Amino acid sequence: MDRAESKLIEAAQGGDNDAFGQLVQSCQERVVQVAYGYLHDMDEARDVAQDAFVRAYRALNRFNGASTFWTWIYRITCNLCKDRLRRRMRKKEVSLEGLGLENEEPPLPSPSASPRSEAIEKELEQVVSDLIESLPEKHRRVLVLREIAGLSYQEVADATGCRLGTVMSRLFHARKKLAEQLEPYRQVLEEDLNSSDESNPFENG
Repeated sequence: MDRAESKLIEAAQGGDNDAFGQLVQSCQERVVQVAYGYLHDMDEARDVAQDAFVRAYRALNRFNGASTFWTWIYRITCNLCKDRLRRRMRKKEVSLEGLGLENEEPPLPSPSASPRSEAIEKELEQVVSDLIESLPEKHRRVLVLREIAGLSYQEVADATGCRLGTVMSRLFHARKKLAEQLEPYRQVLEEDLNSSDESNPFENG
């Protein structure tokens, strides 16, 4: 923790709300991105971020400075996300019929894309989401921080308490697994897009 952050935390612990506001501002966007990496829903991610900062404020006097403020708020955020995911899994048991959604009309497809392409892209998005959630916790954590929250390798190491080499190794394995699982979907999508271009009667005059 640098001296400036230490002073802000000390001031916030003494009741200075402006100091706490500066701490929030310094990592608010990253907290939202971490939450989004878990939940894949921006509204939920913002709710979690707000909840995380509220909890941090209430527990601020127990923060002993053993880690950076970012590392601390990151752990709070991850725990909140895991709670939400558990509740989400329980809610999946409720059927669409029970919610009265079975007669909802699907959204209109984009005129610039074939129905098959849109279906594949939608499926691919869901596959990516499911694959990230299925990764081991240690791999998912570094992937979310690096690829979604946009942290540097060193920042990921600081946030997770791992050595830089460990972070890079875990990222390598996480990316490798995702690439292997996604390759069949990418090939199908490329073939479909290519076939759509070849069948366009307006192409090349």
